[in-house]
Amino acid sequence: MKTGGKHASLWLGLILALVHGLVYVFLVPPWQHYDEPNHFERAWLTANRAGEPVEPDLGMRRMVALSMIEHGFFDGMGFLPDLYPATGTAWIGAFDQFDEPPLYYLLTSLPLRLLAGQPVEMQLYGARLVSLALFLVTVVSAWGVMGELAGPGHLLQWMVTLTLALWPAAADLMTAVNNDVAAVAVFSLFLWGCLRLLQRGVNALDLIWVILTAGVCLLAKEMVYIAPLLGVLAILLAVLRQGIGRKAAWGLIVLALVGGLAGALAWGDAALWFRHTDQAAATRQQADNAPVGEHIFHLEWSPASSPQETRLYQALPGKVVAQQRGQMITLGAWMWASRPLEGVTLVLHVNDSQGGAGEAVQTFAVSETPQFYAFTGQFPEDARSAWFTLTIKASAVEALATVYLDGLVLAPGDWISSAPPEWEDAQADAGTWGGLPFTNLLRNASAEQAGLRLRPWLDRLGMRLLPDQGRLSLVLYTLADWEAEGWYYRAAARNLLQTLWGKFGWAHVPLLGGKPYRLLGALTLLGMAGCFWSPWRNIRRWPWAAMLVLGAALTLLWGMALVRGAVYVFNRPFIPVARYAFPALIPTLLVLCLGWWQIAAGAGRLLHLPEKISSRWPKAVYLALLLGLDAYALFSIWTYYFA
Repeated sequence: MKTGGKHASLWLGLILALVHGLVYVFLVPPWQHYDEPNHFERAWLTANRAGEPVEPDLGMRRMVALSMIEHGFFDGMGFLPDLYPATGTAWIGAFDQFDEPPLYYLLTSLPLRLLAGQPVEMQLYGARLVSLALFLVTVVSAWGVMGELAGPGHLLQWMVTLTLALWPAAADLMTAVNNDVAAVAVFSLFLWGCLRLLQRGVNALDLIWVILTAGVCLLAKEMVYIAPLLGVLAILLAVLRQGIGRKAAWGLIVLALVGGLAGALAWGDAALWFRHTDQAAATRQQADNAPVGEHIFHLEWSPASSPQETRLYQALPGKVVAQQRGQMITLGAWMWASRPLEGVTLVLHVNDSQGGAGEAVQTFAVSETPQFYAFTGQFPEDARSAWFTLTIKASAVEALATVYLDGLVLAPGDWISSAPPEWEDAQADAGTWGGLPFTNLLRNASAEQAGLRLRPWLDRLGMRLLPDQGRLSLVLYTLADWEAEGWYYRAAARNLLQTLWGKFGWAHVPLLGGKPYRLLGALTLLGMAGCFWSPWRNIRRWPWAAMLVLGAALTLLWGMALVRGAVYVFNRPFIPVARYAFPALIPTLLVLCLGWWQIAAGAGRLLHLPEKISSRWPKAVYLALLLGLDAYALFSIWTYYFA
C-alpha cells in the first residue's frame, strides 16, 4: 500500500524526530538519565585527557556533583555527596564507565573540546545533541529497513519511521548521554545493510556495509556484539538465495542450531541446583555408598579455581521464606571428600526487606567417610529472600579435591541434638527426625532428579560478556526453577513493557494516571497478535530470509534484556529495563505496526468502509494517537520535575 512519495515519510520523520528530540534534550533536567553523570565523565575525560581514561578527575567530579546538587538530583535520596572527601573523589554514581568500548565517547568528546571551560550543564547539552544526531541516524535507518522490506512509500515504511520518531521512550533514551545511543544507531545501520544485501543480492557496496557496521558494533557496546554473528547469517542467506543454494543455506542454519545446542548443553546435573563451578563433570553422580537414594552431589575444586567458582546454590521459594520469618531452622547434610578436608561450608543467606544481608553459616572438616553434619540458625523477621549454599574455601584446599554430599536438609525447628533424619523415600522431601515428622524446605535434596547444564566453555564465555562476570548457567537455573525464580521473570517482563512505552529518568518517572500501562500492555498484545496472524495469510510472498535476520535480532536482544538481571538473583535483585533491547527498536516497532495495520485493515473490511475512507482515516487517527501519546509523556515528565 503506497502512501505518497518515496521520501515523504523520511523527511517528515526526520523533522518530527528533530523537534521531538530537542524538546527532550532541554526538558529533562541535567543528569536525569541512566548513568548519565558517569557516561558524561568518560566523554569529558576523552576530550580533556590523553589516552584511555583509567582514573577519575577530582575537579571534574566535584564540578558534576555540585551541578547534580543544584539541579535537585539528590532530593529525597537522604544524602548529599561530599565535595571534598578526605579520600577518593566526590560521588557522581555507583559505576564508572572506563571499561566500555570507545565509540560513543569519541563522538561526544567533539563538542566537549569546543565547549571546554563552559559551565558543565552547557557541556552536557552539547553531548546530548550528539545523541540527538544519532537518533536521526536511527530514524533514517528505520526508513531504509522498511523500504527494503515493504517497498518505498509503503504504509509500513510510513508507520515505522514516524512511530520511531515520536516514540517517547526512544526520544528519551536517544537524547541522553549514554553509550546505548551509539549501540542503537550503529546496529540500526547494520540491519539496514543486512536488508539491502538480502533483498538486492550480493554486491560490493552492501557487503562492505554489513562487514563495516558489524565491526563498528564491536566499538559501541557489548549488547550489540551479536552483529558479526547476524552478519554471517545475512551473507550466507544472500549468497545462497536461489534454488538448491537456498535449501542448502536453510539446512546449514538448522545444522548450526542443532550443533550449537549439542555443544552448549549437557544432561546430568542435579536439577534445581545452580552450579558455580568450572568442573567438566556433572554435579550429580550415581554412588554405591549414597546415604540417601542412589545419587549424590559431586563438587570439585582445583588450585586453579577461585573460591567463588566452587559453590552449589538453591533459592527458596518466596512463600517458604514468608512462612519461616522469625523461626529457628536447622541446616545439615551428609558430607565426605576424596581426602580429609577442612573449609567445607554450609550457608543460609537471607536478604531482608531493606536490602540488607544476613546468614547462618558453619564450616566443617570432613573425612573420607560419609558423616552427617548439622547446625542451627534463625530466619530474620523481615526476610525477603533466601538461598542455601555449599562452598569450598580455597584457602583450606591445597590440591585437587572432590566434595560429596547427600541428603541436604533445611528443616523448621531445632533438631541439632537428634540423630540424622530418616527419610520417607529417596527424594528426601520429608521424613522423621528424632521420632518426629518434618518437611525438608530444600528440593531435590538427594540429587535423584537430573537436569540440563551448560558446558564450562560457554560459562567462561558468558563471564566475559555478561555484566559483573555473570554466568549463563545461572540464567539456565532461573529458567528451570520457576517455583523459586518465576517472580523475577514476571517482574522483568512487566518492567520491560512499561519502559518500552515510557518510564523516564532512571525508570522512576512513570506516565501519569491510573495504571496507564494496562492499556498500553493491551495494545502491545494486539499488535503482536495481529503480526503473528498476518504472515500466514500470504506466506509465500514474505521475504523469509529478511524476516529471519530481523527475527533473530529481535529475539536475541529482547531475550538478553529479559535475562540480564537473572545473574543477580542470589543478591539484591536487578530488574532490567527496555533500553537493553533498544538496538532492536526497528524490528520491535515493525511487529507492533504490522499487527496494528492488520487489525485496522480487518476492521475496515468488517465495517465495509469505502476504500478512500479505509485507506485514509487510519493514517490520520494513528498520527493523532502518536502525538497524543507523546504529549501525555511530555506532560508526565514536566509534572514530575517542575509542577
